[in-house]
Amino acid sequence: MIISVHIPKTAGTSFGEDLNGAFGARFFADYGDWPEVATPEAAGHNAQRRTEVLARLDEIAGKFDVIHGHFTAGKYLDVFPATAFVSFVRDPYQHAISTYDHAMREEHSPHPGHRAFKEGRMTVIDLVETYPDHQSLYLSGPPIAEFAMIGLTERYEQSVALFEAIFGVSMPHVSTRRNANPNKQSTEYEVSADLAQAVRRHRAGDIELYRLARERFDAQCAAYGI
Repeated sequence: MIISVHIPKTAGTSFGEDLNGAFGARFFADYGDWPEVATPEAAGHNAQRRTEVLARLDEIAGKFDVIHGHFTAGKYLDVFPATAFVSFVRDPYQHAISTYDHAMREEHSPHPGHRAFKEGRMTVIDLVETYPDHQSLYLSGPPIAEFAMIGLTERYEQSVALFEAIFGVSMPHVSTRRNANPNKQSTEYEVSADLAQAVRRHRAGDIELYRLARERFDAQCAAYGI
């Protein structure tokens, strides 16, 4: 089973569409978990969703080849006889701004974290402080070295090519990126000094994760001639 962890704002929507195009009816979308929120409500919600998956384990294993969605990797750790974890990560400074802009654009969401964001009128720095090491949280569970692939948002097409080489599948390659910021004026967001300091302080784990992911990605691409 391929377990594709969609970290919000890392091109996971586009990758999900590519996966759906490649696997068709054997693609299973799993959205609705609340990994970011450490409250009894969120813990109960996430536990119930995992229980529901485990109750359908034989059905899911028989009908699907890939599971993709917003959940921590640990949700599916040691669930299937054979599991290949994949994901995408993004430059932590760019990821912080993209996440903030998306939260500002989104009017309604059942996610309690989004409700807290709106009610608290959080700034981007508030967001970084409230949700430290956001990307690392989603990949928690299996060691990073055991992921079959961690792609890079900034090198999306090359990442898809690497996935194709590793798994021997042909992806449709969506022509446009999905769920992108329609108001973004340039390739990269401008990062203020205050935000950079906040990211270094509260998302040092994500910075290290991104460094390790880039090194591993370059090595895998070289090994596969991509």
